Amino acid sequence: MKYFFFSVFCFLFSSLLMSTPVLSAPSIAVLELDAKGGVTKDDASIIADRLRAQLIQTGMFQVLERSRMEALLKEQGFQQSVFCDDTKCKAKIGKLLGVEGLVIGTVSRLDTVYTLSIRVLDVQRGIILKEEFYDCECPLKDVLTQVTPYLVSRLTNQASPADIIPGSVVFPQSGVQVSTVAGNGWSGFKD
Repeated sequence: MKYFFFSVFCFLFSSLLMSTPVLSAPSIAVLELDAKGGVTKDDASIIADRLRAQLIQTGMFQVLERSRMEALLKEQGFQQSVFCDDTKCKAKIGKLLGVEGLVIGTVSRLDTVYTLSIRVLDVQRGIILKEEFYDCECPLKDVLTQVTPYLVSRLTNQASPADIIPGSVVFPQSGVQVSTVAGNGWSGFKD
């Protein structure tokens, strides 16, 4: 009987360990996305939340929770603001948060085209490691539900959601995707 309980305990413990993210995964934070061209701050915030959730779901990163990020910045007397719009300032925020990388970007609209642009900033070196963006002549809800998961898959060099679950992501016929990669791609923050 003791052997049975010990075996069950070992099985449950090993299952827990296997489902727990690896602690050596790079730590990142997702800052609020800038809103431009008539996109509201609330809409950009909703998309940032989805971006954060989908990065967590990849299992590749330790993602700082939004509430924890806000508390740390408030504690340091530093608020995210429109005045912090350059890479050097964003890197300072990342250092205050104690993360290796920041995910930053914009949601914008020009005429009937929405653009979601996401950049990954190496906090220590203060450089953009990778940038992806997608232009979509579509409703803003499609940027949330279709473009965001697509760009996360591109940022993390994973198969796109459409490849994982056929038919789950249908990009608008008129969507145009362009991506820019700094360096040889992004595979974390190791030198």
